[in-house]
Amino acid sequence: TGVVTVTCGRHAMFHPCAMVDMQKGEKYAHMDYALASVLRQQAPLLWLMFLYDIACQYWINLLKRFKLSFPEQVPTADTLRYGVGKLHVQGHEESCMYGFSLNYLECRGRTHGEAVETCWAEGNQAGASTREMNAGHRHDTLDDFHGDWNWRK
Repeated sequence: TGVVTVTCGRHAMFHPCAMVDMQKGEKYAHMDYALASVLRQQAPLLWLMFLYDIACQYWINLLKRFKLSFPEQVPTADTLRYGVGKLHVQGHEESCMYGFSLNYLECRGRTHGEAVETCWAEGNQAGASTREMNAGHRHDTLDDFHGDWNWRK
């Protein structure tokens, strides 16, 4: 029904090897796989900021899911800190706004966290032409699109 990808929240660039096809809805398993693919490329750091429009729910059992499916990425996943972009957090409950808004979290700077949405504004235009493609051709076309997006950035 679509794809999920991991992009840089500051630079709005697509990470390599981080695009996953979704089947009937956005499930945690899809995002887990995309995130694990990115974390595999990262050295464990002090902490990484992970922005997701449902981060307030997504993080709850993340380490349990990673221990089962991606045990080698657990140390890096443990360094993640979670937040919701400033536009998306407005639709959340008040307790969520204070716990996950970039306005209230330490060491987050003045990032708005919505740069990833700019990728989708243009990327959704590829949907009409890739909808009828077989899986391999679709992946190649979207990979080319993401590479072009990154190159133009």
